Amino acid sequence: DKNSFEQKDMNSKWGAFDGLVFNKQLDDMNQTKQPFFSTILSLTNHEPFEVPGKPKFGKKDPIQGFKSTAFYTDSCINSYLTEAKKQAWYKNTLFIFIADHGHLFPKNKHEISDPQRYHIPLIFYGDVIKDEFKGKKIDKVGSQQDVAATLLAQLNIPHQDFLWSKNLLNPYTKHFAFFSWDNGLGFINDDHCVTFDNIGKNILYNNKPQDKEKTNTNLTTGQSYLQTVYQQFIKL
Repeated sequence: DKNSFEQKDMNSKWGAFDGLVFNKQLDDMNQTKQPFFSTILSLTNHEPFEVPGKPKFGKKDPIQGFKSTAFYTDSCINSYLTEAKKQAWYKNTLFIFIADHGHLFPKNKHEISDPQRYHIPLIFYGDVIKDEFKGKKIDKVGSQQDVAATLLAQLNIPHQDFLWSKNLLNPYTKHFAFFSWDNGLGFINDDHCVTFDNIGKNILYNNKPQDKEKTNTNLTTGQSYLQTVYQQFIKL
C-alpha cells in the first residue's frame, strides 16, 4: 500500500521502485507470525520503464526501457532471495513467481490476438520442494487463476470454493486457458487455439483452420466462458 512508504520513496509513476517494495516485504515477514501468506506486486517493469540509477540497456526507446526494467527487477528478485535465505522462515516457505500478463516487447512481434502474447511464466521455488521436482519443467496449459487450486491441493486443503481454478499438477485435469483483451477473446488447450474479434465478429488466429469441428468447439467454449464469467459477476 502506498501509505506504507514515505513520500520520498514514491519516486516513479507507479510509486516505489521494486527494490524498496521487496525490502519492505522482508521487514514485514520478519515481524509476522508463521505460517503466513504474502503477496508482492512488482510494478517497475511497466511503462514508462523507469529505473533508479543508470538503465542497463539504455532508455532511448521502449524496447530498451523494457529490457532495462526487466534487468532491474530480476536483480531485485536475486537480492530479495539472497536476503530471504538468511531468515528463519525461508526453509518453510514456498515462493511462487507468476506474471499478470505478457507483453509486445522485447521482440515486438506478437499482436494482441496472438496467443504467444499471453504466454507467461509460473515458477515454484524453495527448499520445501521435493528434490525430484526441483528443476522440473511442466508443459501444461493453464492460467493465473489455476494457482489457487494447484497450491491448495499440495497442502491438502479443499479448493472447491475456487470454481474457476484447477489443479495443474493433477494428471487427470483438462488443460486449457481462457484469455481476453479489450475487444476479443481466446481459448487454448493442448493442441488447438483460436482467438476471436468480438467487434468484427471474425476469427483472428486459428492454428488448425482445417479442423472446423475443433475450431467451432473451442470458439463456442471460449464465448460461453466469457458469458458465464460476466453473468456471475453481475450477480455479485
